[in-house]
Amino acid sequence: MQDALNLPAKWDIYPGVDLGVLGKDFGIGAHIGARYFFTEKIGVFAEVGNNGSLGVSFNL
Repeated sequence: MQDALNLPAKWDIYPGVDLGVLGKDFGIGAHIGARYFFTEKIGVFAEVGNNGSLGVSFNL
């Protein structure tokens, strides 16, 4: 989506699908996330959707 939105190289926006099983329950959902890279290898991300999350990204 970065090219379609003409974003700078440090930004990345992405959609996702969540599938999971916990005990007898099965869940499906969707989220959208954004990553920002401080360097070529290290960045942070945030996702909103079913559960949402925050974290750190590492490109190896």
